[in-house]
Amino acid sequence: MCDEGYERILRRRLKEARRVCRRRIKHLHQYTFSLTLRQGAGELSSYDNHPADLGTETYERSRDVGLLAAAARQLREIDAALDRMRNGEYGRCQACGGSISSARLMAKPTARTCVRCMQQR
Repeated sequence: MCDEGYERILRRRLKEARRVCRRRIKHLHQYTFSLTLRQGAGELSSYDNHPADLGTETYERSRDVGLLAAAARQLREIDAALDRMRNGEYGRCQACGGSISSARLMAKPTARTCVRCMQQR
C-alpha cells in the first residue's frame, strides 16, 4: 500500500484525469457525432460524391468511434482506481496481493498489479 501523502496526491491526479476524460467524451458526443449527423442530413444521396470522399468520411467516423471507446475505457479504469481507494484496496496487487510500489502508482495511478506480476503476464 502507498502512504497517505502519496494517496492524496494520486487521488487528486485521478480526479483531474477523470474530469478531463469526461470532458473528452462529452466533446466527442457533442461535436463529432452531431457534425456527422448534420453532414449526413445535408445530402440525400452519395451518388455525386467521389469514392475517396466517402472513404475519408468513413475513416473519420471510425476514428471517432475508436477515440470514444478509448476514452470510455480510460474512464472505467480511473473509476475503478477511485473505488479501490474508497475500499482501502488501492496499492494492493490484484494478482499476488502484494504492495504496488509508490513509483509505479505515480507513473500509472490506475495500476492494478505490481511490476513483477505485470511482467509475468
